[in-house]
Amino acid sequence: MVYGKLGRLGVIHPATGTTQMTELRRYLHEDVTVYSVPAPFRRVTKNGLEEMDRKVLEITAYFREFFPVDYVYFGCTSGSFIGGTGYDQHMCRQLLEKTGARGSCTTTTAVLDALRAVGAKKITMCTPYPDEVNLHEKIYFETEGFEILSLAGLQKEDPRTIPETELGEIYELVMGSMAPGSDTLFISCTGLPALPLVPVLEKELGIPVITSNLAGIWNISKFFNAYSEQAKKLGSLFLG
Repeated sequence: MVYGKLGRLGVIHPATGTTQMTELRRYLHEDVTVYSVPAPFRRVTKNGLEEMDRKVLEITAYFREFFPVDYVYFGCTSGSFIGGTGYDQHMCRQLLEKTGARGSCTTTTAVLDALRAVGAKKITMCTPYPDEVNLHEKIYFETEGFEILSLAGLQKEDPRTIPETELGEIYELVMGSMAPGSDTLFISCTGLPALPLVPVLEKELGIPVITSNLAGIWNISKFFNAYSEQAKKLGSLFLG
């Protein structure tokens, strides 16, 4: 096999997910072949996310029929917590059943694992989401045992605007919302281009910084037991 010597990754992502696919391809090991399928996504609301999720489960079947994969990944944070407690695990089971892959994960699952890996307990959370979705995320992560000390969102309801967010806007959101006593910063959403800020923020804040795509890259790299040299420079998560 010329390409994909380590295996095949299947990614289902929001149709607006240009940030995520750019970062996955840049930081995953070159011998992991990535197949991606977009899911329609129109509004960052509970109804909009539930509509997308129904399409995700239909689309996932494409992998079994057209290009079998070793690992299937639903690359959407809000889409994998919006269903309430345990929803990310429900999605993981559905992904396995529909693809026949050896493993599965969602972004929320990857983030929860990453937060536990760095010992997070008290979190400042920053998102691009409107308040409706932020509330669902706060409840979900609190149910998983984390204390959310601060939560700030950019109030973006149109998902097409999220990848256009400037690094300066993300930085200002973070610095304006950091709560005293936070032991970890989590920047949510696979569409938000926050990954380049991770080393900068870890140095300035002195705490681990997790982004949705950072957690996804770490999770996928663990499954294939292969880490690119670029990924190893992404912060404290990759040092553990």
